[in-house]
Amino acid sequence: MGRKGKVITPEQMREALLEVAKKKGLLEDCLFKDTLRGYDVQLKIMERLEEQIENAEIIVTKKYGTKENEYINPAISEYNKTRSAANGTVATLLKILSNSGASSEDSQPGADIKEFCGL
Repeated sequence: MGRKGKVITPEQMREALLEVAKKKGLLEDCLFKDTLRGYDVQLKIMERLEEQIENAEIIVTKKYGTKENEYINPAISEYNKTRSAANGTVATLLKILSNSGASSEDSQPGADIKEFCGL
């Protein structure tokens, strides 16, 4: 059973995180700001890797001596690693938000994000 609904881009997730942080008064929180800065770097890396992937072959050939070997474009592997790291960063940001002065309304981590994104 998969999730149904709207697809949220990383940029939309960033905006949702900022909106919730603003509501909770965490925009100037050191941990939130530092973690968000890391997420911003990950977004830039993903953007550049996406451009490389769009403009290159999916399979690349490398020659070792007389033998040619085919490999997946390394940009794809790096994109997947960066995307996984970005997902972990979002999870950390959600924990920061959900652990900050959580009221009974905020008992579910990410509830504010879901509401902001219309989920």
